[in-house]
Amino acid sequence: MPTYYVRPDGNNANTGLGSGVGQAWATVAHALGATGTASGVVGGDTIYVAPGKYAGLTIGVTPSSVLTIIGDPSGSQFGYSLTPGPVYISNVNDRATTTATVAITATSKNNFSFQQLVISGVTTTSCHNWTLNKCHINQYTTANSPLSMTFDAGVNANTTISNSSVLSLSASNIGTISLTCGNHTSTYTSNINIYNVTCVPSITNSGINIVANNATGILISNVFCVQPSNSINVNGTVLDQVRVQNSILRTLLASTSGSLVEDYNIVLGARTLVGSGANSVAVANFLQYGDYLTQCGVGAFSQFAPASTVFSQLVGFGTSLNAPTTDYFGRPYLQPTIGHLSASSIGTIGTYVPADRNNQVITITPGSVGQSIQVYLGVVGLTATSPALTARYNRSRSASVSIPLLTRTITQPWVAGGFAEVDPVEMPGVYRLDLPNEALLGGADDCTVVVRGASGTNGAVITIDLRNYTFVTTTGYKLISDQMGANGILDVIKGSSITVKLQMVDVNNKPIPIGTAACTVEVYSINNLVETYPTVIQYQSNGELTFVLDTQVTATPGTYNIYVVRNNGGSDTVLYGPMKLVVSNL
Repeated sequence: MPTYYVRPDGNNANTGLGSGVGQAWATVAHALGATGTASGVVGGDTIYVAPGKYAGLTIGVTPSSVLTIIGDPSGSQFGYSLTPGPVYISNVNDRATTTATVAITATSKNNFSFQQLVISGVTTTSCHNWTLNKCHINQYTTANSPLSMTFDAGVNANTTISNSSVLSLSASNIGTISLTCGNHTSTYTSNINIYNVTCVPSITNSGINIVANNATGILISNVFCVQPSNSINVNGTVLDQVRVQNSILRTLLASTSGSLVEDYNIVLGARTLVGSGANSVAVANFLQYGDYLTQCGVGAFSQFAPASTVFSQLVGFGTSLNAPTTDYFGRPYLQPTIGHLSASSIGTIGTYVPADRNNQVITITPGSVGQSIQVYLGVVGLTATSPALTARYNRSRSASVSIPLLTRTITQPWVAGGFAEVDPVEMPGVYRLDLPNEALLGGADDCTVVVRGASGTNGAVITIDLRNYTFVTTTGYKLISDQMGANGILDVIKGSSITVKLQMVDVNNKPIPIGTAACTVEVYSINNLVETYPTVIQYQSNGELTFVLDTQVTATPGTYNIYVVRNNGGSDTVLYGPMKLVVSNL
């Protein structure tokens, strides 16, 4: 589907199909068919709107599927050729002033999604399948709510208001958000969702007013609204029409007992015909549930909303059922959380930045497989798909290798590159990383792993020591061979490939029967595993076996140690040796 562009210095005579001055349109009104001239947009299209102020409008187009209008405050869609700022739709010249004239109106216009806009009032009638996301809606009027939506009786509203703020400066007692579902002859599902919304009424206004006599399926989650009047007012007659959860509210009012059901909320004031949720609380000061404040609104009508930090009582207090996973700013909630905000940073620096990268030194046996390590990144909420997050490893004296990350949960089995958060509340900032088996092969002194790039963390550096692998043998168990010289050493010429016969004996040179045990031979240079060889059992009862020593070892002159690893199943392993091996040039 086509993408269209609107910018203040564009021209409605353009095609709208490019972001430049000579291609983009000049007004949102033209793009949405409010000027009497068809723009050509249809359902499935996307319209990007550049920073600036645009006149209000009455929508004229009628898309058959969702038409998306996205404000671009940064100007990134326009090549950053415009000064960043809000994308404002208003009927007054000064975008800092609200107006009694609604900026966007529509009647019988379905299938719209508005995002990242500042709008001076929205009023819709018989409009369904709408989304308002990341918008700020404000208005001064005694006649209308800043956000007023009326839906047809018996028709699914299918409307979502999310990650937005709605501000009213009216002196009249009207709802800041007013939703009216037509009174049908029987109960029907409306499907209205309101989440991560800051509702800021004036002193005399109420917050969210809902008229829904026979409409059900209305969910309000993670909302902040604490003005003196009613936070949520439901005028309806059907039980369980409106459900409210994970919110910070002042008062709740219903016209019929049981039509509004609430749970997992902080309710500061009275409930009228609303039962108290089993998991809700009433506190004298909601600030005891938050660790810092966020200002909502402007001027004398400012409010302060608590935001949950890692150790806030708000974290884990709510329910995850039908709740959003990210907050008002798009940051992941630490856990099911009360309110619309979690600990977050608007900029590129996270909530917690360590002074330096976290450095660790650990020891893992060379050749180990299916190994996971714990890394500390100092920020919660990361996943394998977090922007810019990368992981690499470097074995000594070799090029670095990327570790493609895969999303896992903390209890899932190992998979190379698996990445999972351990516990964001009790162990914040700690993650599991599943190492590729190739990173731990023998033949290197160490392996360094670096995890970095995600916002809010300087990353972690883990050095894995592959040298400190020391055998502890059972006292008296050793290896002998007919091929050992008088010096007790097996001497081999460089480049040789020979069959070596070994016998496992005790301190008295008495043979140790092999039985059904599985035996392998491992050759080490100091404590570095050089090669592992299969064995051929010659005499089980006499502890005799052979293996072929090849150029994997003999190509490099030096002193080595030979061990036999005898495994009787599971962790029952006995080590025999070492037998000293010298590879010489002669």
